[in-house]
Formats: sequence, structure tokens, C-alpha cells
Amino acid sequence: MDEFEAGGIVDVSPGALCLAAAGDDIDQLRRILKAGGDVDAGDYDRRTAMHLASAEGKLEVVRFLVDEAGANHSPTDRWGGTPLDDAARHAHSAVVEYLASKGASVQAPTATIAATAEALAQAQAAAQGLAKANAEGAKREADAEARAARAEARAEAAQAEAKAAQELAKEALEAARGARAEVEAARKAATLSVAPATIEEGGARSRTSLADSHGSKPNQPSASCMIL
Repeated sequence: MDEFEAGGIVDVSPGALCLAAAGDDIDQLRRILKAGGDVDAGDYDRRTAMHLASAEGKLEVVRFLVDEAGANHSPTDRWGGTPLDDAARHAHSAVVEYLASKGASVQAPTATIAATAEALAQAQAAAQGLAKANAEGAKREADAEARAARAEARAEAAQAEAKAAQELAKEALEAARGARAEVEAARKAATLSVAPATIEEGGARSRTSLADSHGSKPNQPSASCMIL
């Protein structure tokens, strides 16, 4: 069978398994295994789905093959290489770390063993770096939140001061209006008090003039008229 599911029949060959593993297609792997495929079957180079998934750095596929499908985590190909060798050779540190945690072995030459050790060291360094980055990120976030809180507090204080200033300005305006009204009232009162005084003064002058004019006594009889 040359195709997946050709005519409704699933291809269960080692090549199909390897292709699905390299392609990160877990659903297809499930179909192949359910149809009778052998999870540890190798191709013409005795390379298995585990080899291909590890070489491509497909951690979730590797997890599926080992944890769910029960694959051998350390099969050897015709060159004596294991999935752990492949992961280390291509610097897939997460896959290396996972396979090492499962007890996977290294069968390749010393150079590959050294690469595996280096990959494990890189994985550990990456984990430490990530932890440090997370801690620094958390600190920066906390500092940013603190700055935001201080800025918010300053903004609230400024708003309160602005509101108080508006209230003071309003009170000052009301006081000015009251003072203006008092001045107007005083001016009107002064005008009304001056008017009667002016009228009284004019009347007094009129009475004085009249009295002066009566000083000549025109109604008294003359002396010549009194001698009969």
C-alpha cells in the first residue's frame, strides 16, 4: 500500500509510521497503530518513528510514542544510533532532557555522547535562563505596577487639589458678588440720604429770603397818615 488510507485501508508500514512521526501527525500515528502498525518497526535503515520524531525535535510525538504507544525509547538504527543520539546531534535539548529522564541510552560514538552531554547542559542552562528571565520579568512587572499605582495616586491627588481650587474659586466669586451687591446697596442708600438734605437746605434758603423781604414792613402806616 503506497498511500495513507488508500481505498479506506490504512498504510501500516514502517515508512508510514516514520512519515507521520516526522510530520508531527499524532492523529495519523494513532490510526496506523490502531490498524495494526508496529510502533517499533524500522524502515530499510532500521530507523523507527522514534528516530524520526527525535531527529525532528517533535517532543509531543516522542511523548506520545513512549508514554501512550509504549515505544522502545532506545532502538538502534543500522549505524548504531538511538533516538537520543539523533536529538543530541540536532540540539533538540527538550527531547534530550525527556529521553534522558526515561533512561534512554546512547549507542553512538564518543562524539555523539559528548553532543548528548552538551545538549543536556544546554537544556539545564536554558531552564535556568528561563527561570531567571521569569523572575526578572516578574520583578519588572511588579515595579511597573508600583509605578502605575504611584502615578494613579498622584493623579488622584492632583484631581483633589483641582477640585479644591475650583471650590475656592467658586467661593471667591460668590464673595465678590456679595461685596459688589453691598457696594451697590451702600451707594443707593447714600443717594437717598443726600436728596432730602438738599431739599431741606433749599427750603431753608427760601424761608430766609422771604424773611428778608418782609424786613421793610410795607404794611405799617406812614407817619403822615397817622397825624390827623
